[in-house]
Amino acid sequence: MTTRQPVDRRSILALNAVSTLSQVGQYGIGFIVLPLWFAQQGLGPSRLGLITALPWVGMLAGLAVGPRWIARSSARRVVALGLACTLIAFAVIPRSAGAAWLVASALAGLGIGLRWIALEPWLYGLVPARARGRVVGLHETLIGLAPIIAPSLVGWFGTGESAVFTIGLAFTALAALPLALARPPQARQPLAAVPTTAALAPGRPASLPGAILALGLAIAMAGGLVEGAFAGLFPLFGTARGLGAAQIAWLLSIFGAGGLLFQYPLGWLADHRGLRLTAMLCTVGTALALAVLALPAAMGPLAVALFILGGFLPAFLTLAMIAATDTAHDKPATTFSRITMTYTASSALGPLVGGAVMQALGGSAFVALMELALVALAVYIVWRRRKAAPA
Repeated sequence: MTTRQPVDRRSILALNAVSTLSQVGQYGIGFIVLPLWFAQQGLGPSRLGLITALPWVGMLAGLAVGPRWIARSSARRVVALGLACTLIAFAVIPRSAGAAWLVASALAGLGIGLRWIALEPWLYGLVPARARGRVVGLHETLIGLAPIIAPSLVGWFGTGESAVFTIGLAFTALAALPLALARPPQARQPLAAVPTTAALAPGRPASLPGAILALGLAIAMAGGLVEGAFAGLFPLFGTARGLGAAQIAWLLSIFGAGGLLFQYPLGWLADHRGLRLTAMLCTVGTALALAVLALPAAMGPLAVALFILGGFLPAFLTLAMIAATDTAHDKPATTFSRITMTYTASSALGPLVGGAVMQALGGSAFVALMELALVALAVYIVWRRRKAAPA
């Protein structure tokens, strides 16, 4: 009879709390709300695109250097360093301008990258295999609250400097409290220990790993580009459409609610109907929701479109990670790294290109850019279907 090892429930709960609190501050404020604050400072599309791309660049750097720093130090210290980076960034931004904003924005992204790459392997390494799926599902649900909580609080307390940065600083700092309660891992967990949020579909063929991985990379590239462009530039787009800051914050909270509610059904669909079909559904749904943004729609249709957009956009990364799981048999760390870094790099490119397009051609061209990326992905999915068996 095999003796089951005791489960460190205290550390599991503590690390989930760290992730939930820090996600509200680091991602909810840093990636969702800060573009709105920067837009209120009078930045044009090109400058806003640059400054909102830098957190993604910083995150990419954190994902790249984090594993090496964990090996030299510890997961706890790297998580703490990630929180500190974001706290410094949030303290600097409202008291500076110009080049300092650029550096601080990248520093905020570095913080979330370090926290992400250090915390999740630590957390999942504490969970026995029999319960890992449930813990991952709970964790993804908790961090999915961030894009709802942050803009909702800002919509309630106002989009001024005091409210935005107080909320960001408070949630990020509070995350350090449960971090102190988590016990150190018995052994450092490699990146390969991190599972994805969905299991492999029964009967999904594994004989075409190259084709499946290529599809995952294409999904990551297109999804990252669209999400980065939308997150960075929607506040400016909404302002140009006559929406007030409180209305934009409310719409962003609706966007977050879609992300929270859609992920499990889409993961189930990928498990039971295949990756390619689910990716096509997300592509078409996202394209239709974006088309509504290009129309002179009232708040009601805009809210519905933002809810649908919020549901489908985060799913691109989930689907890309499912593709990584299907193919990560020999070199899982390399495969997961390729997917996450492709997504993050593409997310950084989105607001840069989108800002330049918006500056030159106006807001409708910004929507057209995202639609073009989705059309390219749809064409690629159809082409892959004709070349290989369904994924």
